[in-house]
Amino acid sequence: MRSLQNVHVFGVNENIFSLLAVSDLMISDYSGAIFDGYYCRRPIILLNVPSALENEKINSSSLEITQREKIACMVSSPEDMDKFDLLAQEAKSKVGGELWNKLFTPCSGNNAQKAANVIRNAAVGKYTLSSEQLRLRNCAKTMSYREFK
Repeated sequence: MRSLQNVHVFGVNENIFSLLAVSDLMISDYSGAIFDGYYCRRPIILLNVPSALENEKINSSSLEITQREKIACMVSSPEDMDKFDLLAQEAKSKVGGELWNKLFTPCSGNNAQKAANVIRNAAVGKYTLSSEQLRLRNCAKTMSYREFK
C-alpha cells in the first residue's frame, strides 16, 4: 500500500480553487467539483461508486456519466489505487483536449461581450437547453420559496 503522507482530504466547505492551485491531482466520485478540476486542467481520478448513482442529482445524461472516460481515469475498487502511479499517468493524458474545448471557452479580452451575447441569445430563444437543464428547470418550477429558508 502506498504512503498517504502527501494525501490530503478536503470537504465540501473548502475553497476548491485555492486547493486546485496547489494540487497535483484530484480524486473524486460524481461531484461537480470534477469540472472545476477539469477546467483548471488538473489530472483527475474518479471513483466508481455504484450506490452514488442512486442520487437524484445524477442521471444517465449527466456529464459526469456520459463523458466520464474523457474527463478522467476511473477506479472501481480500493485495490485499484495500488496502481496509483499508472492511474496518475493515465489521468494526466486526459487533461485538456477536444472535450475541454467543447465545454469551456478560453478567457480572452472580450469575455464580457461573449457573456452578453449568450444572455441576449437566451432571451430571444436562440439557445437550446440540454435535457439536464430542462430537468433542473422543471424541478425548480415545482419548488416553493419556503423550501429555501
